[in-house]
Amino acid sequence: MNHHRTSNIRKVIKIRKFEVISISSLLLIMFIGYLKELSALFIVSSVFLGAWLVSRPSEWLATAVNNLGRHFDLSEYVIGVITSLMVILGEIVLTIFFFYLAYTSGEAVLIELAIMTVLYSVTFNFVVLGLIIAYKGGKLIAMPDAVLSKELEIIDWSMAASFLIAFLWISQAFMYDGLMTIYYLPREVAFILPISYFVYTVNVRKIKYTREPSFISEPRLTVLESTVIIIISSLMVIIGGELLTDTARIMLIGNSDVLAQFGEPLVLTALLIGAASAIYDAAINSIFASRGQMLASVGNLLASAIQLLMLVIGTIGIIVLIPITRYIAFQLIVISMSLYFYRQAVADKGLDKYEGAMLFLLQLFSLALVIKGF
Repeated sequence: MNHHRTSNIRKVIKIRKFEVISISSLLLIMFIGYLKELSALFIVSSVFLGAWLVSRPSEWLATAVNNLGRHFDLSEYVIGVITSLMVILGEIVLTIFFFYLAYTSGEAVLIELAIMTVLYSVTFNFVVLGLIIAYKGGKLIAMPDAVLSKELEIIDWSMAASFLIAFLWISQAFMYDGLMTIYYLPREVAFILPISYFVYTVNVRKIKYTREPSFISEPRLTVLESTVIIIISSLMVIIGGELLTDTARIMLIGNSDVLAQFGEPLVLTALLIGAASAIYDAAINSIFASRGQMLASVGNLLASAIQLLMLVIGTIGIIVLIPITRYIAFQLIVISMSLYFYRQAVADKGLDKYEGAMLFLLQLFSLALVIKGF
């Protein structure tokens, strides 16, 4: 029985030889960088290792949570919501660590960095979405009108919400003749974001339609096996989150002069950490696309982007006041415009290679603006 249990756990927690070699190499490079005081070497290896730690276990967590939910007779809807949250667990853990570090160190800039990291994870999802559509274009969206209408509504709502938050900053800046460079998102506004997402999920679950098969390999696990996997995966995500936040602090506080040669240090740090937290999600969705599961790939990337915006930002905003700075306001406008572009592209129930390429180029355009424009 114990051997069977271990076998099931190993089926879920699969680490390939390539990953073992890569992780070992990164640990060695980190150690050399630390001993020789080569900050660039240490930072790069830490980012890659942290990215793997916060992202890779999300697949294992999703499988374990799915099995655990079935043992406790949770509805498919509840299981689906919890499982989908596992995909963005890395961003959630990173945000918590950033806020904790800001509180303990007194460095308020880390709070802004936390929010920017989440927003750049959303942007990175759009980068990957554009690339995948450009590579595997064609008529990809084949959903019933009822389902498509619900998807368009949540896209429209997210687009309007992100733009209105950014526009409030713009109007405040004009009102104070540019003297006011920051304001805080009211808790009442933040509260409405997750509520709106909940209303969307409740309505979507009432619609019956055929989905593509899940990408997650799900052997039947016992409660004990699922619990063990959840503990192991959660510990890895926590270690990765702490590694990435510490690395971000080293980049922003200790190496800002070096980063300033390439652009705004705060923006570059947020961009790198945001990409690191989303990189495995990008890899997984690339695998979907290569297997022909285009609807799963496109849907998952868009769903993750909207969850990050409405659930993560909204929940954080209820607990603490979120600062809206010019960098955050600009990125909210970028996200709003990206959602608008996607919404127009998908309105005809299809996405082709040309639309994917233009969506990708729009993200590059926005990144060039934010890096070189401020």
